[in-house]
Amino acid sequence: MSSTGELRGNLVGRTTGSVFVRLAQHARYHDVPFRLAFARDLICAKLADAREVLQRYQRNHGSATAGALDPIAEQLRLSVLAAHNAPTDAVLRGVEGAGAAAYFGTFDTLIRGPLDRFTLSLLNRRMSGRLTPHPPHSEPSDPTQ
Repeated sequence: MSSTGELRGNLVGRTTGSVFVRLAQHARYHDVPFRLAFARDLICAKLADAREVLQRYQRNHGSATAGALDPIAEQLRLSVLAAHNAPTDAVLRGVEGAGAAAYFGTFDTLIRGPLDRFTLSLLNRRMSGRLTPHPPHSEPSDPTQ
């Protein structure tokens, strides 16, 4: 990028087009034990990272949270253990969803400053069975003025 934002070029890896690589990827996909183990590793890492974010915030801003994040961090720790031992991908998705709900539920605590200027609005059909509205968009400015 130039200093004015003009694209000067891009870096792209070499394309091999190897059909054997693609076939190996498809074979791995159909290997259910591998797929579950791989998904477990990803979900465990995501949940552990979310817990680390809360713990770091608690260390840096402990007086602001007064221990409010401790139960959520503990819930995420237990979610990591549950994800590690999830017997099926459906159970794993449930553990991930519960951990994500706990983590994102703390965002109002993590926002420093006036909350009326920043809110996290969720659109979720599965949890409530109904849609929760997004915040209203600001009106576009009138170009004629």
